[in-house]
Amino acid sequence: HFVPPIQNRWLVASYDSIPLKLTGYLVIIIGLIIAFASLLSLGKNLSPLPDPKDNSKLITNKMYSYCRHPLYLSMLIISFGINIILLSVVHVLLFAALFLILRGKAIYEEKKLVLKFNAYYKYSTKVLD
Repeated sequence: HFVPPIQNRWLVASYDSIPLKLTGYLVIIIGLIIAFASLLSLGKNLSPLPDPKDNSKLITNKMYSYCRHPLYLSMLIISFGINIILLSVVHVLLFAALFLILRGKAIYEEKKLVLKFNAYYKYSTKVLD
């Protein structure tokens, strides 16, 4: 999110709203907490690639008992918080692009996880995407 916001004050009446900006920061903090908890849940299984590591284990507890992709969710929450703070059309478009990229990555990743772990399909039917 290094793109500067488009500052058209006529588009949003509350552009300089302190409560709105504080809400954005709170949303970012929530996203960071989810990201940190997700990283701790993954432990040695963490990989930047969507393909599971050869020696990885299926993680279904902690953050992964609530959501199958909590790291992706945390990135979207953080991006949403930035959108609340900046109120920028460009950042809304970046958020949409991030959503599509992470969704595609999640779909690819799940195909690989189903092949690697017999229990993944059952897990995926019980836990939200």
